[in-house]
Amino acid sequence: ATEKIGFDRLLKPGKRTIMAALKKGGWEGAQEVIETMGHNLLEYFGYDYRKPSDIPTAVKAAFDHIMDGWQDALVGGIGAGGIVSVVMPGVRGKELNEPDIIPPTVEELTKKPIEEIEPQTEDHAIGYQYGLTNEQVDSRLNEAELRYRELQLKDKRTQEEFEEFVHLKENRTNIEALIEQETKPITPPKIKRTQKNLLALGHKIAREAELSDEEYRDFAEIVTGKRSMKDMSKAERNEFVSALEESYGTPKELTPEDYDMPITVAGRATSMRKIFNEVGKTLETLAPRREIPAVIKIGFGEDSIWQRAKNFATGIDNTPPYHLARILDSGMEGIFSEVLDKGIQHGVEIAAGHGRQVTEVLLNRLQELGVTDNDLAKMGRSVNPRFRTHQMISEGAATETFTETINNQNYEMTWANLIHIYLYSNQEAGMRHIKGGGLVIHGNMTGKISEERINNIRQKVEENPKAKAVADTILEIGEKIWKPSINMVSQRTEGKDIATEPNWFGLRVFMPPRLAGKIRIGKMGQFGVNFIEDKGIFHDRTKNTLPLIVSDVFSEFSSFENATAEYVGLAEATRTSRTLLNNSNIATTLDQKGYGRVRHNILAIHKQAQSLPVSEGNFSAFFARRLPALYRAVLHANPGLVASQKTSTSNYGAYVSPKYMKNVVAGLSWKNIQRTLRLSNIAWDRFHMAHSSLALGEMAQSDAVLRMWTGGKSSDINKMGWAIKMADGSALADGMVMAWEEYQDARNDTIEGFSAEWWANKDVDNMPEMNIEMWEEIQTKKEDATPEERQIAEQWKNLVTKRAEYLWQRTQPSWDKHNRSYLTSQKGLRRVYLLFRSFHEKSLTIFNEAKLDYEHSSKSLDDKAKFVQKGGAVLTGYAVNKFIRLAMAALLYRERKSIVKIGEEFLTSWMDMFPVFGKALKITVNRFIDTLAGEKTSYIGEALESFPVRVVNMALKAPPDMAEAIAHLLKGETEEAEEAFMRGIGRLGENVGMLYGYPVPRVKRLGAWLEEEKEGKPTGRRAPAKRTAPSRRSPR
Repeated sequence: ATEKIGFDRLLKPGKRTIMAALKKGGWEGAQEVIETMGHNLLEYFGYDYRKPSDIPTAVKAAFDHIMDGWQDALVGGIGAGGIVSVVMPGVRGKELNEPDIIPPTVEELTKKPIEEIEPQTEDHAIGYQYGLTNEQVDSRLNEAELRYRELQLKDKRTQEEFEEFVHLKENRTNIEALIEQETKPITPPKIKRTQKNLLALGHKIAREAELSDEEYRDFAEIVTGKRSMKDMSKAERNEFVSALEESYGTPKELTPEDYDMPITVAGRATSMRKIFNEVGKTLETLAPRREIPAVIKIGFGEDSIWQRAKNFATGIDNTPPYHLARILDSGMEGIFSEVLDKGIQHGVEIAAGHGRQVTEVLLNRLQELGVTDNDLAKMGRSVNPRFRTHQMISEGAATETFTETINNQNYEMTWANLIHIYLYSNQEAGMRHIKGGGLVIHGNMTGKISEERINNIRQKVEENPKAKAVADTILEIGEKIWKPSINMVSQRTEGKDIATEPNWFGLRVFMPPRLAGKIRIGKMGQFGVNFIEDKGIFHDRTKNTLPLIVSDVFSEFSSFENATAEYVGLAEATRTSRTLLNNSNIATTLDQKGYGRVRHNILAIHKQAQSLPVSEGNFSAFFARRLPALYRAVLHANPGLVASQKTSTSNYGAYVSPKYMKNVVAGLSWKNIQRTLRLSNIAWDRFHMAHSSLALGEMAQSDAVLRMWTGGKSSDINKMGWAIKMADGSALADGMVMAWEEYQDARNDTIEGFSAEWWANKDVDNMPEMNIEMWEEIQTKKEDATPEERQIAEQWKNLVTKRAEYLWQRTQPSWDKHNRSYLTSQKGLRRVYLLFRSFHEKSLTIFNEAKLDYEHSSKSLDDKAKFVQKGGAVLTGYAVNKFIRLAMAALLYRERKSIVKIGEEFLTSWMDMFPVFGKALKITVNRFIDTLAGEKTSYIGEALESFPVRVVNMALKAPPDMAEAIAHLLKGETEEAEEAFMRGIGRLGENVGMLYGYPVPRVKRLGAWLEEEKEGKPTGRRAPAKRTAPSRRSPR
């Protein structure tokens, strides 16, 4: 639409000159005003008024613009400032050649990445600033071109259509103008703040941040010079509250004054008031789970012990938010599902896409600057993939270290540490901290550092081309990707830019430990978060001079990217979910109807996913540090696990029609895995960042920084997990191929069953003819593809990717923090008793989904068949899993079991779904069958067991063995002493090795088998061994 520029906007650049002229009151002042306005007018047309030769051309351009636009102005209306919209062209954004916002050039973004080169355009470079992929940029330009042609062919246009036509006529090839036009309608109005609510908001933030009264008043004095808000003017209060928000964060909920502000949920435009209205209708129809008796007895509102046990063993404590939201939606996917599931998952996809873009740009830039993976390994330990032992004994493998003397103290440092100091000192606030408080290096405070010493460190970095290249790349990504994408979200959610600091790289300030005050929890269990919304990382408002912590710059970059990606993808979605969950009226209604536990679990999962990590006690912290290594020891070098990992693909049968289950082998094709990775950011994140299950995700944290800086490479310690990664990629590809086939059947109206349910609300009549081969052909054409081809390719990709990601979310193990249950979201010592639950938890959720669907159905024969199909898919997965494991054990380890024992395994394998209760049930059934069949009973084991605790216990049994060996030696019993000594050494080596991630038992078993093969021993059934408590199998 033609832009109307108000007179105030036109005159603003000459405001001071105008006031001076009015004071002078003479012709000379008036002449100066006219000249200034003339210069402003010419600048709007892009000409330099200092060059007289440009003036005639500018005047002609203005005249041509008036002649071209007069009809548009008449039809569009000449309101306030309307004439200016004819005289003046659209306001120009900042030119791309301005040094502060130069986007990545074509050369910067087009190096051969992980697989192949894709040429980039200037539009793509601009799109990166707004968090868009290349395909999304092309799609928007195509949509604009097609829409322009459609409007051009119309005989009559409405007022809105005409304004849209005029806008597209001038801007349909300008991606920046199109994005700004799209985001303009949802830019919120500035929140009106009165003296009273500023006071309340300031106190609320202080309470949530647990500031003491003295800290609160000191902070107020630093910002405004006054120690109490009562003494502040409205402007000062506003400044103080803004400083509190930026330094300490806020719970970030929408207040009642903001309920009519436009927001988006899973891409749908709405408002909080509309959401509350829909929630109200949903709650009216929600059936109560308990009746209110005539006399309410003590303890009525609490769940019984039986109910709590049921929730833990088989119920909602094991299910993620998408199932809990469906419970509140009476078994359907309504408003609770839209806000608490679809909105969040939409944000997760955006966050994964952001991480992928940053990683690709990072790799491209480093390759252009000649920085190799080996160069990175020499700079920082976090990006060195070699074993520490290998670094010690192999020349050139170790990360370079050197000694730096600061204030008469020597510090061993790496290039990663020096680059971190360099980035700190690039900022005014950073220099203030360093000169006033110094640095904290390896836990030691340096004290104040002189500017001369800082410059020496800076010079050392600048003289190393590779180190300087890394520093420049980090700053470039911060300026061109992080800040623009963050500000795009903050403008939409808060109406202002929050990332404004030049040369920004987050300051990590050392805060001395202090005694925390009481933790404030709302009456209804409400929660707040820090998240990246603690905007103090962008703007240091407190003017303090506390020391800065020096760490590995590669690790810091990875942390900031993860936080930025979460903010870009999830800031708005999580704010909406918190506003909904924390509403006291909704909480009260759910409580009264018996759904308090459901809400409690959603709150707990969201709180754990959205909050900063909390420090754990020493004992649980020990296990937390050991868990990734223990996961590695169990999962790596485990052929049975690798083969059975694929069996989770059987769960697809609970959500697709049987005809598509033939594709459970489609993922065995590497080509299909590659196609899946190209289509989906979620798949890329799972595959390259190892976020495919809770266990694999925790293991991957040890080399998460390396993966980001090298495009998914694993460290030596995690390389043995490549087979598991391929098995997961294969399972994802199965689901993607199913989505391709469903798309074709949906177009042809031949889709049925569970598959038809997902496609029912899609516009199947307007779905274009498209398949993976056609999509790839269009991608190969690149710029030669027509707008129509690009449009239909993007439409197809969006639909099949959303369908595949829906299937993955509901059937495959996941690392996603928002896709866990109440039990697997827990921290502390409790979680060591609930390990390896990702697969079992997903299976149990499918059973609970089937139960929920049946409860809200008409109980017809079809409904019973659907229940059986969902349950059958899970049981099939367990049966196939068990078959593969038994076959692999027989093949590799020569383990032979009787028919009765094999029957027991198949009969009871599905019981692993249930935590603790499942193990007890399994033991009971096995003992019953053994006794009935006259078999030797199996070792019972413990119903409640913890793999990490058992490993530690076994390691601690080594000292008594050593003491026994010494006693035998003193008695002259050499043979017994040797046996006890070897037993102790074996226990110590095996279990300590496992605590550090080495799969000692698995390697020993494979080694014994290889020795057998080498010596040519018979491969039949082994002779019965002495009956002892067998070592427990590694969980799925």
